[in-house]
Amino acid sequence: HARFLSPQFRQGEASMTTPEALAFLSLGLARRTAVRPSSYGSLLTSTCTRASRTLASLPTLSTRFQPARKNFFGTSILCFKRHVFYGRRYWTAGSQSVPQREPEKEAEDKYGRRQFIGVGVGSAFAMSAFNAGSDAAGAAPSVSKAATLDEPLYVRPPIPGEFKELTKSISEFTLSNGMKFIVLEKHEAPVISCMIHANVGAIDEPEGKTGMAHFLEHLAFKGTSKIGTMDFEQEESLLENLDKLSTDIETLEATLPTFDAATRPQVEKRLEEMLGNFDNAIQVADEVVIPNEFGRIVEEAGGVGLNATTSLDATRYFYSFPANKLELFFLLESERFRDPVFRQFYKEKEVIKEERRLTVDNSPVGQLIEKYLQVAFTEHPYRRPVIGYPEDFANLTRKDIQDFFKEHYTPANLTAVVVGDVDPAQVREYARQYWERVPNAPSAAKNGAQDNHSMREPTQRQQREITVPVSAQEPLYIIGYHRPSINHPDAAVFLVLSSILADGRTSRLYRSLVDEQQICSSAEALNGFPGERYNTLLLLYGAPSPGRTLEEVAHGIDAEVEKLKRDGVTDAEVERVKRQSRKALLESLRHNDQMASLLAEYAVYTGDWRNLFRDLAAIDKVTGEDCLRVARATFRTENSTIGRSIPLSTAYADEDEEVV
Repeated sequence: HARFLSPQFRQGEASMTTPEALAFLSLGLARRTAVRPSSYGSLLTSTCTRASRTLASLPTLSTRFQPARKNFFGTSILCFKRHVFYGRRYWTAGSQSVPQREPEKEAEDKYGRRQFIGVGVGSAFAMSAFNAGSDAAGAAPSVSKAATLDEPLYVRPPIPGEFKELTKSISEFTLSNGMKFIVLEKHEAPVISCMIHANVGAIDEPEGKTGMAHFLEHLAFKGTSKIGTMDFEQEESLLENLDKLSTDIETLEATLPTFDAATRPQVEKRLEEMLGNFDNAIQVADEVVIPNEFGRIVEEAGGVGLNATTSLDATRYFYSFPANKLELFFLLESERFRDPVFRQFYKEKEVIKEERRLTVDNSPVGQLIEKYLQVAFTEHPYRRPVIGYPEDFANLTRKDIQDFFKEHYTPANLTAVVVGDVDPAQVREYARQYWERVPNAPSAAKNGAQDNHSMREPTQRQQREITVPVSAQEPLYIIGYHRPSINHPDAAVFLVLSSILADGRTSRLYRSLVDEQQICSSAEALNGFPGERYNTLLLLYGAPSPGRTLEEVAHGIDAEVEKLKRDGVTDAEVERVKRQSRKALLESLRHNDQMASLLAEYAVYTGDWRNLFRDLAAIDKVTGEDCLRVARATFRTENSTIGRSIPLSTAYADEDEEVV
């Protein structure tokens, strides 16, 4: 009975003790009696008592998440931006910089977890805080509530000894309104890095209103009723007038085709007058606005790196301050999420439309990715573009954004992290002073144990393909395989596999396709794309070298995948990934901003910031046999989706590729 609960037992590796097996069995059955044969129910009764006696001596039980190593599609990608933390890159749309914008990451499982990262790998998936137990000897294990009935429970390894002392400098607390705070003391320099991680991303948008999460991120920098305005009472009436004019114009435009030829000229003239009045009203409203005042306050106080990112999974706001400006951080952030004013809505709408033209419509990679995801995912919201569909975005109103904010930007869906030269007691005092003013909404936080069937993607039964003609002469080949979410026991194995295949110059794809055969100019992987809050994709992709074809790239990638499935990986390759992962974490520890991001992600995505360190131990436990097992289960033809971008001249010479 324990074999169906443990991948190790399924492989015939009796690596668990009898008490551990009993604990796995009882806990697993407790979560599976609704879907497993009824005979397990009686077995549960007889084993629970014995197993419960062993729990206090076992390692912490939790789901596992390992940050994915991600790379760009070559060097020209414009449709997403990268944020590198602990070997992971987020893929986000439309990062907002104030005052200036900066240029800018078991195949059968279903999507059943409602929480988040969006580190997206970007990815907004703020999980309820759970499994926040200690790793101290004798501590009771914690069971992750993010696991679903479709996944085995996972016993997470303890924190490696070399990091246990560091974890003592990290503290956490939760306010009465549900907002969570994490503090990491680093007193080497009088600076702090701060992050607000919002558990909301593009997948949380209702159908027909895509683009709201990203739009809201832009508008969050516009200020409050006290910041960014000369006279809010006057401005408020001007904004309401703008909304009314916009509604009247949209109504008239929608009915214009119903008018006959005799009356249409008069209606068109009326519409032209209304558009003129609307433009004038925007100018009048702008006269009482103080542009970029929020960013100016941060900058004048010595703040740097003011920015935000939106992914399918999450929205993150972050910057760094001198340590003596800690209270200002709490004041500014609590104000903009307690009392936001979405001013300059219509001007910012045009900014985002231009952003879409740059990153999608006029970007060969952006076009391919948007259409590829619509084929790879048939139902799940991961098929949506973060920046939104043009027809949806055009119809968004200021009220839509306000309603979306009220529903999702509640304290219980926010996690704040402060890293640097701080006193945790002072952080707690400021948190209570400024953030407890913000009431929580009745909806509260999203539940990590929620089995949200609306977020499930049907199991893929046959290979799918799509070819996208693009204007640029830069063809690209992608093949993606469905893989489990970040909370699956094999998450660390997927990290190791993707790194061995396509992470760096020593990876298999690079050595074979770029160095030796010279088929590709680049050959890389994305492990966990386009998000990791739910089951996702592992992408392998390559751009052909001059004179080479996409068919050669496809054959080369397939050959390396089949070789891996046949022969497995070497111990040296696995050890290389383990060393790289440890080095990446140690490097992140040097940077306050990276640690702020990582601690927020792990707290939200896995339920406990300690899992950042535990997962290093999880990687250390990965074996070549694990890699072979997961590779054979994942790299199957029927579990894959192929995407190609080809030059328009080539596309016209052949028949259009049909989606299978």
